[in-house]
Amino acid sequence: MTSFFNHTKNFRDGAEKFVAFDIDDVKALLERLASGKTIDPDRANENVVLARDWIQHVIEKAGAQQLPLESMKKELESFVDDDRLMLLLRYYQLFSKKLVTSQDRSPVVPLHLTDTNWRLDLQLAGSDLNKVIEPSAFLHFSLTPTQDVSTVDPSFTLEFSKSDLYNFLCELDDIQSQLDEVS
Repeated sequence: MTSFFNHTKNFRDGAEKFVAFDIDDVKALLERLASGKTIDPDRANENVVLARDWIQHVIEKAGAQQLPLESMKKELESFVDDDRLMLLLRYYQLFSKKLVTSQDRSPVVPLHLTDTNWRLDLQLAGSDLNKVIEPSAFLHFSLTPTQDVSTVDPSFTLEFSKSDLYNFLCELDDIQSQLDEVS
């Protein structure tokens, strides 16, 4: 089975703190989180803070992956008893509904990439060896807004050294690999 959560020591410790709470305390904690009230880590019990952090990690990670309730239940049942798990799943449902209802229908990114240009600057020779400049790569991104956005010029240019460009391309390759895995 594919794991949606990294079962690190911190994850297991957070789950233990969550399970250690009395069921009424779990309800109170989840109600407090659902209402948007914060828990001040300086004034709260350390176990409350660890449980809160664990809950937020689980809910946010599941929400980001749009994890179905049944998958979340299967993933967490070895860490959390049924009563606390049901409360956590209800809180997750509430969190999911808030995400859907509060979602803005406008584009997440108001600019779209329309063109990319590149240029290499090389100095092949010079009168002084100390003045030889390292090759640079320039990438120019032309952007257009999806709506009337009052920006002077939404385009930009980035300059890279050879090693920076290599690292940038490796990161883009990692992004592509991750996109390929999920689609």
